[in-house]
Amino acid sequence: MPKVDLKPHFVQNPTLPTDKAKVDYFDSQIAGFMPEVRSSGRSTHYLRYRDKLGKLKQVKIGTPETMSLDEARSRAKALKSQTIIGFDPREELARLSNSPLPAIKKPIMLVSIALIHNSRARYPSG
Repeated sequence: MPKVDLKPHFVQNPTLPTDKAKVDYFDSQIAGFMPEVRSSGRSTHYLRYRDKLGKLKQVKIGTPETMSLDEARSRAKALKSQTIIGFDPREELARLSNSPLPAIKKPIMLVSIALIHNSRARYPSG
């Protein structure tokens, strides 16, 4: 699990693992943000975090084909700030998986829900 200074060129053309099925490259700027690179050449951005009970979890953010490195980092920052105050993206994804929303809208909804959760924490109704 090497820690690297991720650049757009590296994310688009990562070093492929030769002796393993996949390798996680951790970003030196955002703790927990990482692209997972598979030996097939495909990669996915994830955020690794701890839930309220201290259990290590990770949530998929997207792929380099669907978003830039800056967009992925921005989403990672938003989700990370939510996990710090107790929001669990994996719980929210589980809740959304039972909804009739198309699968493509669920990651977008997750970030939107995280932002709504943050505004409710700052401005409680009542």
